[in-house]
Amino acid sequence: MARFIFHVEGHPDDQERDLPNIAAAKCLAVRYAGELICEEAESFWDDAEFSMIVMNEAGLILFTLTLTGLEAPALRSAS
Repeated sequence: MARFIFHVEGHPDDQERDLPNIAAAKCLAVRYAGELICEEAESFWDDAEFSMIVMNEAGLILFTLTLTGLEAPALRSAS
């Protein structure tokens, strides 16, 4: 098992998890990102960018997950 640290800019707490490999960390990153985006769905769809950095316990960046939410102009004018 290896320790992975999931850091999201603007989110108060890093998540630390012991996982078997980097593939499991990537899968968890996508799930965790989905949960966080759902919690702030209103602001995310205002052309926001979501970025998560995943590091090992030594602080080495292993990968970054970046998502951008763009709402269609027709939906913007309707709301």
